[in-house]
Amino acid sequence: MNPQTHLESKKSEIVLQWRSQVFSLYGEESKKILKRNKAEYLNPMGARFSTSFEELFECVLTRAGKDQLDPILEQVIRFTAVQEGTPSSSLNFLFVLKKIVNKELESAGITEIDSSLNTYFDRLIKFGIDHLVASREFIAKLKVEEMERKTYSLIKLLNSQKPPILEGEA
Repeated sequence: MNPQTHLESKKSEIVLQWRSQVFSLYGEESKKILKRNKAEYLNPMGARFSTSFEELFECVLTRAGKDQLDPILEQVIRFTAVQEGTPSSSLNFLFVLKKIVNKELESAGITEIDSSLNTYFDRLIKFGIDHLVASREFIAKLKVEEMERKTYSLIKLLNSQKPPILEGEA
């Protein structure tokens, strides 16, 4: 059996395993929230993760280009970018998928893993890095703008008040 056909036949199991392993990387409370309900309005993050994982795996199967990958990666990485942690932990979901896929092919006795698959995972991770950097830069920019607004408001408040009368000045 060729690797592509095997992965397509195991798609739902792989996505479920991937989702489970990624959710297990988060704390107990986060894990409960993410797993609780897949309905978009009741649990938007859990639903987004589940949908994005299915879409990303489909992209891996079809070796989709950057144009198809960008909006999907952006959705997941926006969430991981605001989490405390290292950049590598923010992109861990991509490494987990690569490990699951390679292990699945190995367990099926498929030893001739297509080198283009691993190359594709490398490209996927590079795109993920680009999105992570952009997201974190955006967050930093928002923080700076917020500090500027607070500083401006404080200066405006201080300038609008009458200076206190000190002893001996009356």
